Parts: sequence; C-alpha cells; structure tokens
Amino acid sequence: ALRLSAEMTYKISDKQLLTLTPFYRDNQMLMMPSWMVTYDPNMRDYEFTSYGALLKYRQRFLDNTVELIVGMDFDSTPSTYREEKIDVT
Repeated sequence: ALRLSAEMTYKISDKQLLTLTPFYRDNQMLMMPSWMVTYDPNMRDYEFTSYGALLKYRQRFLDNTVELIVGMDFDSTPSTYREEKIDVT
C-alpha cells in the first residue's frame, strides 16, 4: 500500500483560512484466505488507485470563540477484483 498527501493552506485574513489537501492512494493485495481452504478454496487479487482532494474553509467569529468550518471532498477510486478457484491436494 502507498499513501501520499500534501496540505496547502492560504491565510485569507486573521479570521479566515483555506486548506487544500490533495491525495493519492495505491493498494494491491493478493491473498489466499486459509480459513476458506476447507469449504471454498480460492485466490483473490484486489487493487485500487485513488485520486482526490479535500477542500476546507474556516472562519472565526465573536472574538475567536466560535469557528465555522465547511468543506467538500472529491474521491475517485476505480478498483479491480479477480478470484480464482484453486484445487487443494
């Protein structure tokens, strides 16, 4: 598995902050679940790659006693899954 991200912030004013966090994820897994060998022996190949970003806006009010945080997330995660039956001898 590989995970990468970076956080970039822009201070709009003393009471406003904008944050952008782009990310990348890569995950690959090949497994043969041992607990399934007696009733459904198989091998599983699974992988996905994700791209996305988190966008967040913060603003403070009332002498910094109240803070409003709003944001949105974008995530694209196409994946593949392959399963093969195996014979146990």
